[in-house]
Amino acid sequence: MKTSFKYLTIVMAAIMLFAGCKELEKMQKMADQVTLNVQKSPVEMHGDSIAIKLTGSFPPKFFQKKAQLEVTPVLKYNGQEVAFKSIKLQGEDVEANNKVIPFESGGSFEIVDKIAYDPAMREATLIARGTATVKDESMVVLEREVAPGVMSTATLLDFSDAKVVRAADNFQRVTYDSKEAKIQFLINRYNIRGRELRKDEIKAFNDYIKQVAEKENMNIENITIDAYASPDGTVELNTELSEDRKNVTEKYLGNTVKKANIEIEKEKNVYNTRSVAEDWEGFKKELKKSDVPDKDLILRVLSMYNDPEVREKEIRNISAAFEELKDEVLPQLRRSEFRMKVAVVGFSDEEIAKFAKEKPDTLNVEELLYAATITEDLDEQKQIFTTVTEQYSDDWRGHNNLGVVNYLNGNYADALTSFEAAKAIEANNSKVLNNLGAVALAQGDVEKASEYLKAATAGGNETSYNQALIATKKGEYEDAVDMYASSKYQTVNFALAKLLQYSRTQNEQAYDAALGILEKVENKENPLLYYVKAVVGARKQDSDMLFNNLRTAIEKNADLKQTAATDVEFRRYKEDATFTSIVE
Repeated sequence: MKTSFKYLTIVMAAIMLFAGCKELEKMQKMADQVTLNVQKSPVEMHGDSIAIKLTGSFPPKFFQKKAQLEVTPVLKYNGQEVAFKSIKLQGEDVEANNKVIPFESGGSFEIVDKIAYDPAMREATLIARGTATVKDESMVVLEREVAPGVMSTATLLDFSDAKVVRAADNFQRVTYDSKEAKIQFLINRYNIRGRELRKDEIKAFNDYIKQVAEKENMNIENITIDAYASPDGTVELNTELSEDRKNVTEKYLGNTVKKANIEIEKEKNVYNTRSVAEDWEGFKKELKKSDVPDKDLILRVLSMYNDPEVREKEIRNISAAFEELKDEVLPQLRRSEFRMKVAVVGFSDEEIAKFAKEKPDTLNVEELLYAATITEDLDEQKQIFTTVTEQYSDDWRGHNNLGVVNYLNGNYADALTSFEAAKAIEANNSKVLNNLGAVALAQGDVEKASEYLKAATAGGNETSYNQALIATKKGEYEDAVDMYASSKYQTVNFALAKLLQYSRTQNEQAYDAALGILEKVENKENPLLYYVKAVVGARKQDSDMLFNNLRTAIEKNADLKQTAATDVEFRRYKEDATFTSIVE
């Protein structure tokens, strides 16, 4: 009896197993009726990842009531597989917590996921794999290619194009110098006394005139004379007196300039003269500095009356104070003041360039910084900025500009050292912070670059451009395009962002916009300029644009052969004889 029961159990198990296999086989036979779609085919790499949205629908009578099905998107490449997250589905008679697919009506599913991008995935294939289970039996009932590769156009982003900012010089070819002096006069007199001409300030003024005469690079720009009379006496008298003082001063200065053999063009009116009959402003100024009693009362009188004769009368009524005014204040007002403004012409460009190489200590910091703008040779610029850092080590500009030259030469480590030295002098300088961000980008440290660029609060177009690079890297193409546009830089990276933006907008005008930007790129030797044009040609199915530009790109950089050969952008042309002749 026991033997019969055991035999019956085995038979029943075999029947159930056979029934399970039958159900799985039915699903496998109907698998070609299952609809599978990927939102983007080929799938695309953005940021640092590959994101997919896989949808599927099952026909009626496909999904067996006792079956479970696990659907997994899988990226296959170079003999390897990387799985996205899977979804588990179940038939109506399965006791589990998965989505139920009815046998009679069928149903659908959706998988949204992303995985980290690896450059080896460029030629990957995306498949959908469905493994069905009934009881203890499992079978792959569905395995189908759903996307032919990974579009990795975003990897063309070139961080070495991050923009750096030079510090400007304050060089001025013509600077201005001046010398001042004054002559005092006795009351009601306008003759220049000998003792006045022997004063140190007059001697210094005359010596300055001789200096101007001796130096070819110094020229008189103008001579200003202001002559005054003190506000005691009649207005008529003081008007005549101040005018006479102006005239004798102008005559004296004219003779002095003439004796120094300085020729002044007749048509050039260098003298600016003015006479002030009653110097009430000077009076108030001297009064405030004095120890005259009742000076506050006198100041009130000045504020109360505008008529000069009334003012003088009221002040004379303050008899004690007026006596001190005559001795301490009024004599200071009987004067002529004169000022010579001189234009000093600096070194010529040829002289500056020569001194920068041979005698850099002849030049000041502004002239040295300017010297670097005269030459386009980066090695010469590096020598000049190195000199600036040595002679003017506490000036951040020399360190910053040396860093810029090192950056442009691709010496990122040296550039970083220089920018950090500049930052040590001016920690919050937006130009320096931008440049540190640019180096971080060139070295691939996007997070650190972002920190520096956010801190560069007064950053200009260069900072906007560098922030656009970061936005492009993150796949934030709309923001990137806006920042590129505001930066005013027309570059391959800008065109690339426009091209990548098409993935979001599906607006084919993006292709023409990208081409328009590429036409404005200054560096026509950049191979990526032509490679991106070739990509646009492929997308527009313009084979001439594709082949001509791809050929030029590879001529300028042979490494792009392999890039093009494995680029899904060109998948339609893999068997084209012209394409293969270019990339082989």
